[in-house]
Amino acid sequence: MSVRIDLREGLLAEFLPRWVLGALIYSGYEAVFVFFVISGFLITTNALSRWGSLGQIKLNDFYLQRAARILLLLVVFSARHLLGVTNYAIERPGQSLAGALFSALTLHLNWYDLRNGG
Repeated sequence: MSVRIDLREGLLAEFLPRWVLGALIYSGYEAVFVFFVISGFLITTNALSRWGSLGQIKLNDFYLQRAARILLLLVVFSARHLLGVTNYAIERPGQSLAGALFSALTLHLNWYDLRNGG
Protein backbone atom coordinates (compact mmCIF):
# COMPACT_ATOMS: atom_id res chain seq x y z
CA MET A 1 0.00 0.00 0.00
CA SER A 2 2.88 2.26 -0.75
CA VAL A 3 1.51 5.53 -2.02
CA ARG A 4 3.56 7.04 -4.80
CA ILE A 5 1.95 10.28 -5.79
CA ASP A 6 3.69 12.94 -7.83
CA LEU A 7 2.90 15.93 -5.65
CA ARG A 8 3.51 18.27 -8.59
CA GLU A 9 0.34 16.92 -10.21
CA GLY A 10 -1.97 17.12 -7.19
CA LEU A 11 -3.84 19.60 -5.06
CA LEU A 12 -0.69 20.86 -3.33
CA ALA A 13 0.62 22.13 -6.67
CA GLU A 14 -2.00 24.87 -6.49
CA PHE A 15 -0.61 26.18 -3.19
CA LEU A 16 3.11 25.41 -3.06
CA PRO A 17 5.84 26.42 -5.49
CA ARG A 18 7.07 23.65 -7.79
CA TRP A 19 10.59 23.78 -6.30
CA VAL A 20 9.20 23.03 -2.82
CA LEU A 21 7.27 20.02 -4.11
CA GLY A 22 10.32 18.85 -6.06
CA ALA A 23 12.45 19.04 -2.91
CA LEU A 24 9.89 17.05 -0.92
CA ILE A 25 9.69 14.23 -3.44
CA TYR A 26 13.35 14.07 -4.47
CA SER A 27 14.17 11.23 -2.09
CA GLY A 28 11.47 11.43 0.53
CA TYR A 29 14.08 12.22 3.17
CA GLU A 30 12.91 15.79 3.67
CA ALA A 31 9.26 14.79 3.49
CA VAL A 32 9.75 12.46 6.46
CA PHE A 33 11.01 15.37 8.55
CA VAL A 34 8.11 17.56 7.44
CA PHE A 35 5.67 14.76 8.29
CA PHE A 36 7.08 14.26 11.80
CA VAL A 37 7.16 17.99 12.55
CA ILE A 38 3.55 18.49 11.45
CA SER A 39 2.40 15.26 13.10
CA GLY A 40 4.11 16.09 16.40
CA PHE A 41 2.66 19.58 16.36
CA LEU A 42 -0.88 18.35 15.69
CA ILE A 43 -0.72 15.55 18.28
CA THR A 44 0.67 17.88 20.95
CA THR A 45 -1.79 20.68 20.17
CA ASN A 46 -4.70 18.23 20.27
CA ALA A 47 -3.52 16.71 23.56
CA LEU A 48 -3.04 20.12 25.17
CA SER A 49 -6.48 21.32 24.11
CA ARG A 50 -8.13 18.12 25.34
CA TRP A 51 -6.28 17.57 28.65
CA GLY A 52 -4.76 20.98 29.44
CA SER A 53 -1.19 19.73 29.93
CA LEU A 54 0.90 16.82 28.77
CA GLY A 55 1.04 15.50 32.33
CA GLN A 56 -2.75 15.16 32.43
CA ILE A 57 -3.04 12.95 29.36
CA LYS A 58 -5.13 9.83 29.89
CA LEU A 59 -3.03 7.27 28.04
CA ASN A 60 -5.86 4.81 27.42
CA ASP A 61 -7.98 7.50 25.78
CA PHE A 62 -4.99 8.87 23.87
CA TYR A 63 -4.07 5.50 22.36
CA LEU A 64 -7.68 4.55 21.62
CA GLN A 65 -8.10 7.78 19.68
CA ARG A 66 -4.80 7.21 17.82
CA ALA A 67 -5.84 3.65 16.93
CA ALA A 68 -9.23 4.87 15.70
CA ARG A 69 -7.57 7.45 13.44
CA ILE A 70 -5.15 4.89 12.03
CA LEU A 71 -7.96 2.41 11.36
CA LEU A 72 -10.00 5.15 9.68
CA LEU A 73 -7.04 5.93 7.43
CA LEU A 74 -6.71 2.25 6.50
CA VAL A 75 -10.43 2.12 5.69
CA VAL A 76 -10.10 5.20 3.45
CA PHE A 77 -7.06 3.75 1.65
CA SER A 78 -8.88 0.43 1.25
CA ALA A 79 -11.92 2.13 -0.23
CA ARG A 80 -9.74 4.01 -2.68
CA HIS A 81 -8.04 0.77 -3.66
CA LEU A 82 -11.38 -0.98 -4.17
CA LEU A 83 -12.62 1.94 -6.27
CA GLY A 84 -9.47 1.78 -8.41
CA VAL A 85 -8.33 5.32 -7.67
CA THR A 86 -5.05 6.05 -9.45
CA ASN A 87 -1.99 5.74 -7.19
CA TYR A 88 -4.04 4.05 -4.48
CA ALA A 89 -4.81 0.71 -6.15
CA ILE A 90 -2.41 -2.13 -5.36
CA GLU A 91 -1.41 -3.36 -8.79
CA ARG A 92 1.96 -5.06 -8.36
CA PRO A 93 2.21 -8.84 -8.74
CA GLY A 94 2.45 -10.51 -5.33
CA GLN A 95 0.78 -7.65 -3.49
CA SER A 96 -2.76 -7.58 -2.20
CA LEU A 97 -4.96 -5.33 -0.12
CA ALA A 98 -5.02 -7.88 2.70
CA GLY A 99 -1.23 -8.18 2.67
CA ALA A 100 -0.77 -4.42 2.66
CA LEU A 101 -3.24 -3.93 5.52
CA PHE A 102 -1.62 -6.68 7.58
CA SER A 103 1.85 -5.26 7.01
CA ALA A 104 0.66 -1.74 7.88
CA LEU A 105 -0.87 -2.97 11.14
CA THR A 106 2.24 -4.97 12.05
CA LEU A 107 4.59 -2.10 11.18
CA HIS A 108 6.45 -3.69 8.31
CA LEU A 109 4.88 -2.03 5.28
CA ASN A 110 8.22 -0.89 3.83
CA TRP A 111 9.59 -4.44 4.00
CA TYR A 112 6.40 -5.79 2.41
CA ASP A 113 6.65 -3.26 -0.39
CA LEU A 114 10.33 -4.02 -1.06
CA ARG A 115 9.81 -7.78 -0.90
CA ASN A 116 7.01 -7.55 -3.44
CA GLY A 117 8.52 -5.30 -6.08
CA GLY A 118 8.49 -1.91 -4.40
